[in-house]
Amino acid sequence: MKLPSLQFRMNLLPVSLAGLNTLLSSVFQLLVIYKVGIGRQSDLYYGATVATAVVYTLFLDPLSNVLIPMFVQRASQENNERSGLLWNAMLVVFLGGLATLLVIYFPIRMIFPLIFKSLRWATPAEVGKVVIFYSIYQTLFGAITVKNCYLFAFGKPVSAQLNMLVSWIFSLALLIGTNISRDVSRIAYCLVAGHLAGLLIPNLDRMALTYRKGCFRAHVGTLLRRGGPLASGSAIFKAEALLDGALASLFGAGSLTVYQLFSRMLLSISTVINSGYIQPVTKHLAESAEHGNWNILRRQTARAAAWSSAAGLVCLIPLVPVLFLLHARPIRALEVYVRLFERNYSILLLMLGFLIGAVVWKVYATGLFVLRKERLFAFICIATFLVGAVFKIVGAYGAGLPGLAFGTSLYWLLGAACMATGFLRSLKARGNAAGSTSPALSLEIAPKFESAD
Repeated sequence: MKLPSLQFRMNLLPVSLAGLNTLLSSVFQLLVIYKVGIGRQSDLYYGATVATAVVYTLFLDPLSNVLIPMFVQRASQENNERSGLLWNAMLVVFLGGLATLLVIYFPIRMIFPLIFKSLRWATPAEVGKVVIFYSIYQTLFGAITVKNCYLFAFGKPVSAQLNMLVSWIFSLALLIGTNISRDVSRIAYCLVAGHLAGLLIPNLDRMALTYRKGCFRAHVGTLLRRGGPLASGSAIFKAEALLDGALASLFGAGSLTVYQLFSRMLLSISTVINSGYIQPVTKHLAESAEHGNWNILRRQTARAAAWSSAAGLVCLIPLVPVLFLLHARPIRALEVYVRLFERNYSILLLMLGFLIGAVVWKVYATGLFVLRKERLFAFICIATFLVGAVFKIVGAYGAGLPGLAFGTSLYWLLGAACMATGFLRSLKARGNAAGSTSPALSLEIAPKFESAD
């Protein structure tokens, strides 16, 4: 009976660090708003970073899905191929980051005023400066992701979370002492310096300090083959951020900032739930799939989706008394946030469906990865985007920013429902196939688990 408690205490530290990292990233965003204000300059920063992030996440997002299982598969090998994979993946990130910047720099400068109507006043030089330094930050973030995947795969979750903790502490410290009111690209300077500090923390093992030559092509081929379907599906959802930015910018100065602030707040909560609950549950889902326990897998996934949704709503509860106290006893430094929430709280409420849909979507997407249904995952992403985009556009033009928020909720709830349907249908097909074969053959066709995180 003592073992579960011990395991809980062991898992509590990395989960707490994940929550602290998410809190610090939210504080960073709030501090940006406090120092710049809500208006043209903040819209310029969020608009340029959204356009840049959409492109970079096309190849950075799949890393956390494919690298951990690749590292684990090489853990039992006596050679040092796992260290070769680490440094080859790092090289892919840096070369890919540089190539991406060269490809997107001039196109973003040209199309920026066409996408963001309210930001036509911004000069191409101002936009380009933000794009350059935010691209460098995205590349460093991708490198830290590779490093953290290595640490996660070899049982060092605390070290992985410490990398991000140092990154955000340094970024915040630099932001506090930097004047960003006239040059918002300096915000990206702080992110670059902070994440460089996190990347350079010497917490890798001795095996990682060696390098095996001759595997670069093989590793790149594997990354492309395994990450390709995930990238194609994820790319559709990343385009959502660009669509949101374009629609939100139609409603005047500050509207893009308000929408991005609330969406990133909810996204931060879903990130904590993913790293603190969904990722550990993935192991149990994989074990059930590997042994062909389809009914157990179905119940486990449904329970994980229910608990994730409840956890998301619980995370918002402390916000109510905090805002009430700040309204009753105002703190001058926080007045801008209190007024922001009081004027726009309806938008946050209308986006609750986004929070619930996002965590449920992640649970059932993980279920599809366990069943090796990456192509089905990509198809569902594409199909739901086409319908969800209509929800967003109709909502935005019908009811403004609140309509866009409600359309976003419908979009993610639709995505979660479709992902759950795809998972359950795949599970039923596996069960029917297992029922028509012998027990020995059933064990052979049970999929080998590949972690989605």
